[in-house]
Amino acid sequence: MRIKFSIIIMLFTWTIFCQNNSCLNFKTGEFIYSNPEYSDWKITRTDTIQIENNSKTGIEIRSSINWISDCSYTLTCKSVSVPSLKNIIGKVFKVSIVETFNDGYKCISKRNDVQTKDMFLEMIKIK
Repeated sequence: MRIKFSIIIMLFTWTIFCQNNSCLNFKTGEFIYSNPEYSDWKITRTDTIQIENNSKTGIEIRSSINWISDCSYTLTCKSVSVPSLKNIIGKVFKVSIVETFNDGYKCISKRNDVQTKDMFLEMIKIK
């Protein structure tokens, strides 16, 4: 019985460890949203900056990215190319990766004073 319990604990720990480490694969790169509603958006992420571009409208949003843990980060909006969206400059968006898979992840962008409800998003890494 003790051995079975130990094996279960080891497998559980290994699963959590592997899931958390797989978040590391998405700290940098180029991404798109899986949701067709956001198909015009492309995200480019480096260690410190995230740039979101909309190919249809030409909107560009630049944010600094701060990784709080392997699977959670904040985005602080630094600039927006459209004057009507200037109210989001300085706003902080908290994001938690809740599931990873080979070419992407699912995340939750938490509600704040710009975003009225939690957003559940799926990101696909293209590069």
